[in-house]
Amino acid sequence: MGLSFYGFCIHTMLTVIKKKSSDVKLEAVDGGWRLYALSEEQGEFELTGPLGYVITQAFKPYLKEAQAEREELQASLEVLATEAKDSLHSSNSKDDKKWTYSFDGEKFHHGTFDSLDDALADAQMEALALDDNTTTAVFGTCTEPSNESFFPDSDEITNYMACQAEDEGGEYALDYPDASEEAELELSNALHGLLSWWCKKHEITPNFFNVEKTQKYDINTWQPIEESEA
Repeated sequence: MGLSFYGFCIHTMLTVIKKKSSDVKLEAVDGGWRLYALSEEQGEFELTGPLGYVITQAFKPYLKEAQAEREELQASLEVLATEAKDSLHSSNSKDDKKWTYSFDGEKFHHGTFDSLDDALADAQMEALALDDNTTTAVFGTCTEPSNESFFPDSDEITNYMACQAEDEGGEYALDYPDASEEAELELSNALHGLLSWWCKKHEITPNFFNVEKTQKYDINTWQPIEESEA
């Protein structure tokens, strides 16, 4: 676990320093690290010593502001996470099971129906329109997946960040990003909340469904056909 100062890791503190400064230089020197920063608010800062120490000292003037921004961000993330959980609970609380059918048992592209009877009636009409003596079709229940089932978790994001950092920094980036379990959970909640809001805003929903528990039926008698009869 890397150094932390009031819950801010070295990377976050350095990011704040860079954001607040017009010029920042961090370099390894004999005896540790040298950090130079120039900002209108704090003027010039220069210090040499252990990495965590020099960054912490440069970060201290911005601590209260960074804490306030973090609290505001956490409040926003909590709202987004709550909205995502409510959305997921709502989608899980309703019965998403529907019916569909296929004449060849492979392509289920005739839409979905609220009941087997509705699907059988539609198949019967489709068969009449085909006028090719079709008398059977395969019916099955289907589930329309929710957006939430395709959302990434924090580990997919942090693993990507780690790979990119390793490509650039090699062995010096092995501990990046140094995120706690709490931070990982916070990131997952934030991602899910943000993606849920984004999907809702742009009306993005899965345009496919999963077919399960199939059964062949005679579409004239509406009776199931067992495999031995096929």
